[in-house]
Formats: sequence, C-alpha cells, structure tokens
Amino acid sequence: MSYKKIHTGNRKGWRILLTLRLLLFSVVLLIFADITLPHITKLKKLPQVSIYFDNSVSAAHHPSLSPDALKNGYVEIISAIEEQAADINNDVQIKLYSFGSEIRELQSISEDIDFMEPSTDLYSIMDNDSYLAADRYVAGVVLITDGQITSGSESSKIVSEKGFPVHIVGFGDKTPIVDIHLENVDAPTVAVRGDQVTATAMISAVGNFRENVHVTLRKGSDVLGTKTIKLTGQGSLRTVRFQFQLNELGENMFNVQVSSLRRETNIKNNRSSFKITALNDRFRVALITGAVSPNSGLIKRILESEKRFSVDHYVKTKSGWSKSIAMFWRTDYDLVILDNAPSKNMSGRWVEDLVRKLDRKETSLAFITGSSVEEKLLPQVLSILGLQVLFTKTAQVKGKPHFNQDAMLHPLFSGFSSKLNEISLPPITLSISVEPNTKSVKTVAIIEGTTESALLTLGVLKKSKTNMSRRVAAFLSSELWSLYYKTLRFSDQQFVQLWWKRLFNWLAGTTGKETLYFRLNKTSYQQGEPVYVNGTILSLE
Repeated sequence: MSYKKIHTGNRKGWRILLTLRLLLFSVVLLIFADITLPHITKLKKLPQVSIYFDNSVSAAHHPSLSPDALKNGYVEIISAIEEQAADINNDVQIKLYSFGSEIRELQSISEDIDFMEPSTDLYSIMDNDSYLAADRYVAGVVLITDGQITSGSESSKIVSEKGFPVHIVGFGDKTPIVDIHLENVDAPTVAVRGDQVTATAMISAVGNFRENVHVTLRKGSDVLGTKTIKLTGQGSLRTVRFQFQLNELGENMFNVQVSSLRRETNIKNNRSSFKITALNDRFRVALITGAVSPNSGLIKRILESEKRFSVDHYVKTKSGWSKSIAMFWRTDYDLVILDNAPSKNMSGRWVEDLVRKLDRKETSLAFITGSSVEEKLLPQVLSILGLQVLFTKTAQVKGKPHFNQDAMLHPLFSGFSSKLNEISLPPITLSISVEPNTKSVKTVAIIEGTTESALLTLGVLKKSKTNMSRRVAAFLSSELWSLYYKTLRFSDQQFVQLWWKRLFNWLAGTTGKETLYFRLNKTSYQQGEPVYVNGTILSLE
C-alpha cells in the first residue's frame, strides 16, 4: 500500500517496482529451496570384440608349427573374424592384443609379435579393461594360445564370473611343455653390513617330469650358495632359502638362477635378480688436534661415547705427530674434525692436501677453533666450510649463546627445538667473527649482543662437477669446555653433551647421506628419519 500511495501519480513506475520486488523474492526462495532438476542422458554403447594372441616363447616352440606359419595363422584368423563381424553388425569394433607376461595392444602382427615373452599369464586378460572406451562394451573375447600356463592364477572362476563369452582357439601339442619358472625372490631391501640375510625363492614347474635341478645364488661372479631340489612339474611349487652375510656397503646386486631341463624351451624365466642396500655399522672419525687444549679431551670423550664411531686421534707435537699422519692420508673417513687446527706449526700445504682428501670421498668436516689456530691459514680452512672471515680480534665479544629460528628447523635439534629459547647457557667469548658466503650454510647459534656474531654454523655443500656433497659445521669459540662444565650445575646439564653427540652423528651421516633409515626391530628397517616427541603424560584420574 505504501508504494501505491507514493506512486499514485505514476501507476506505471509503481507496477515496475512491485514486479522487480516479486522477482527478487522468487529468486531468493529458489536459492533456499535448493531444487534439483533431474536430467537423464542415455549413452548408447557399441560392441567390442577383443582378440588376444599368444606371444610367449613356448608358442613358437611346437614341432608342428614354425614362428612364420603361426604369424600367418594369426593374420588369417583376424581376416575371418573381421568378415564375420561386418556381415553381422557394422558397429562392431575389433581390438587386437598380444599377451604373455604383459598385455600390449597390437598394430601389426609382423612387427609386434616376436614370441619373446618369458611367461604366459593366461587369466590376466580377463581383468584387462584398460583399453575399453566409455562408449563400448565387451561383446566377446577370443584367445589364440597354446594353453601353456606358466604364471598367474589358474582358477576357472575368473572366466565364469565374466558376463561375456570367451572363445578359445588352441594350437600346438596336447602334451604340456616342460617349464620352470622362478616366480619371485623375497629378500629385505635394507640391512646393516655384517648382518645375516635370508632370501627366499619361490619356484614353480609345469609339464610331465620328475628331475633334480640346481638353484644358485650369485653376487656378480661369486657363488654364495647352491641347493639341489627335486621338481615334479604338474604346477608344483617349491621354496628355497639362502642365508648369507652382507659384507659390502651400499647397493648390492644378487642373482638367483635355476638350472634348465633338457626338454625346456624357455629358460629366460629361470632367473631373477634383487638388490639389498647395506648400511654402515661403523663410522670412521679422524680427530686432528693442532695443539692440545681443554676442548680436546671433551671432544674425544663425546666421540668415544658413540659405539658406532671408530676414532683415530692425531695430535701435532713439536717433533711430529702422536700417530703416523701417513695413516690419515691413506684412510677414508666419514668425518674429519679440526680441533685447534691448523695450528702455528702446520703449513699451508697441509691444508691444500686436506682439501684434496675431502674431495676424494664424501667426507664431512667440523672445525672447532682454539687459541693455537694459525690466522694466516684461517681463510683457506673457512672457505672449505662455506665461510669467510670478518675479523679475528674478538676478545671484546662475549655473551650468552642463543639459538635462532634456523636451529629450530634443523633436524639436529629435532625433539627439543621448542625448548631452545628456554635454555640459558653461560656466557662465552667469541674467538673468530665469520659469516656464511653461500646459501647452503646457515648460522644456527649466535652470541647475544649488539653484533649478534655467529657462534655455530651448519650446512651441506655440493660440488656441481662431481655431484658429491659434504656436511660442514664450525664452532667459533675456544670455550666449548667452559660451556660444558658450567652447565653441569644447572638443570640443562646434559644439553651440551647431547647437542654435540647429535652434531657428530649428523656430520658422520649415521642415518644415511640421502636416503635415511632407522631400525624398527631386530630384522626390520624403516625408510625415513626418527622424530623425537616431548610431552607430559596426563593423569587418568
């Protein structure tokens, strides 16, 4: 009524406004009503006939048939089916496939059929619908085969459960071909060097025979074991187990082979290979001490507390070295630690030789500075660590160590990264001021103060030419020992030792360089990296 009073002089405008109001109300009502309008579309499916041709080795080894004669027979069958299909229904699509151990779509019989498939999985084609278009249905399947089933299921239920006819065209001899098939080898993919490993081989046999065969396990040209078993054919299965010791680190390739029978035509499926990655059980660490300092004993004690570390300690003296340094140059190490080195009684040539040694193998490097470090050699050493010197006279820089955000994200501090800000460490003096000169090296701990100078740096340096990587760490205060002993009086007394034990493990790559593994139980390993979880057990009351 209000619109009528306002627009009494303009009846046409009043009607338009009222109409718009009604339309708007109707749209809102339809939206909230959430009305669904059903729409049905009918898709007409056309018939498809799939023809599968046996491409196994056994198909071409029948005395009555040559490979060329068999291929010609395949072509004749295709022509006959295409003529019959055209007379019945022009919409029938004919698809051609070869089958053996795999199913492949055929373009040409002469080019795509080679009778080289090592085994025949006859019943796998019943589940082959990957090539069926949405507008097609299987009107029938034609199998052209010699019927020699050497792998896969042998249940006739697979065929009976399908809703389409299956026509089989057989050829060859009625007598089953003799064949031995090494079905699979079950072995762990990861183990620790020195462990006893068990590999289990499953062997099937078809045909009419009863003979002894030899099953051999090899690593390269070395025979690790041979066993003799009796096979009876008729689809029988036998299990053979080998137990052997892993002696070489890294990826190990093994081969299992079953000796062939006199009447056997296909011997390609008599062998199988598998790989086992052997993880390191011992890590070699070289501790190079340029001059003995309070840090030296602490570092060695932390290293020796790790059972997997084999530590060689080389101490520079006035007359030479405490242990023959020639052994250091000859030995490959997982980690080299420079403790108060290079010192004043070491040469620049020594540092150059160290660089070449580190480049020869993926050896990690740690640098812990001290009062006897030769300033002239510092730039060379720090460049290996991805660092550059700012200045060396830093006696005035003293403060509490503080861990930054990069430390909280680093796997070294996994499990207690949230507590890094809460840990209060005693003040120490910075010996060298440096900064990273590459993005792959991060400052993870600083000395609190106006300059926020780097105390601990970590990183992984990669060489583009060799694709090798090196884990590096640098601690830039000579007062590590002071930091450790002063914290013994506080609640965080174990933090420094745990921190450095983890640091040495990370540098040595005890969890793997690229692929990480950890032991789940006595016989199982899991790929990944351990996660440390902190929390409080809630009361059940």
